[in-house]
Amino acid sequence: MNLGFKILIGSFILTSSSLAQKVMQSCLEQNDCEKPYKTVVFDDLSSLKFFDLISFKAQEQTSTADPRLGKPIPKFNVKDINGNKYISKDLLGKVIVLNFWFKDCPPCKKEMPELNKLVEKYATNPNIVFLGMGLNTKSEIQNFLKTQPFTYHLIPESQRLVEEYQVDGYPTHFVIDKKGNFYFTIKGLFPNTISDLEKAIEETLQQ
Repeated sequence: MNLGFKILIGSFILTSSSLAQKVMQSCLEQNDCEKPYKTVVFDDLSSLKFFDLISFKAQEQTSTADPRLGKPIPKFNVKDINGNKYISKDLLGKVIVLNFWFKDCPPCKKEMPELNKLVEKYATNPNIVFLGMGLNTKSEIQNFLKTQPFTYHLIPESQRLVEEYQVDGYPTHFVIDKKGNFYFTIKGLFPNTISDLEKAIEETLQQ
């Protein structure tokens, strides 16, 4: 089964039990599961009934190109927790880096220190914008930040964009090119996640 991953060891959150079962079946058949999955229920997120956290290792590269690459992104008009507005059409000419996350997502939290380093690296570059599309409310995110720094511009209650961007796992990253098209996407936290993300950013900045 080609699952479209090119990782060695990693973890991610899935919002589909059927997809989780397919991943489990595949890694069990190949005898390359680190551990089976565990299901975590979050009653406070009404739009997301469950998540399946899976840790596994893949022995070979099975990456497939996302069919959305090169196509226009769904338009957005959002406001971050500080009241700043971000409208997709106004960001044409800039590279947009999107991260879909939520506060109780273990791999989301684990990658944040490295994501913060990326933000710091490009802090003086006016041609790139980092947006964190969170599922939680503004107050929940503000409380979260008291103990977990995350320096993306954080957008609360992004469930509508989750649907429009067809996000089915967490964390999910997108790099949007200067023309407003999908350039890169990766789901989950794996050894190559941050390096692949940074490579895509560099490529789009040079276009």
